[in-house]
Amino acid sequence: MWETETIAIVVTIGLTFVGYLVTYAMQRAQSSCDAKLAHVNMQLRNLYGPLYTTLKANEAIWRKFTTEKWPAHGGDAYFGKELETTPEEKERWRLWMIEVFEPINVRIEKAIIENGDLLIDSKLSEPLINMLAHIAAYRALYPKWQAGDFTDHTSLINFPGDLLPQVEAAYQKLLKQQRALQ
Repeated sequence: MWETETIAIVVTIGLTFVGYLVTYAMQRAQSSCDAKLAHVNMQLRNLYGPLYTTLKANEAIWRKFTTEKWPAHGGDAYFGKELETTPEEKERWRLWMIEVFEPINVRIEKAIIENGDLLIDSKLSEPLINMLAHIAAYRALYPKWQAGDFTDHTSLINFPGDLLPQVEAAYQKLLKQQRALQ
């Protein structure tokens, strides 16, 4: 009789301990999953979501600008060595840069600088670096334009055409991770 009670007690204690271990392991796994989901949500909310939507809006307005506001010379670039632009076309460029594209650039810059810790690879890619440099170089032109100096009209660094595809790929990757973690 003593053996049966001892076995029952040992089995009960053993099952209780195993149950505790299983519960502990499941809670840790859930906690890890919750933490990963929270991080992905933060990446989407604070960095890749704002970057993606702003870059898509920028792409749309740039497309409209190039089809409806482009200089009469019809060249691939607005300005160039062989391309003549009228004073009105130059003025139009400055207006659009200051009133339309600069506010977009500010949003892009803010998202990158304030949320760089949320980058997927934890480092600034070449397109992100070029975007920040493009924005900074334009900032040198605005005071010159305000002072009436129109000798320069473009940034020293072109807008990085590979930025939107990179951000879009990261955005889609994070959305997929988010769905898998939910």
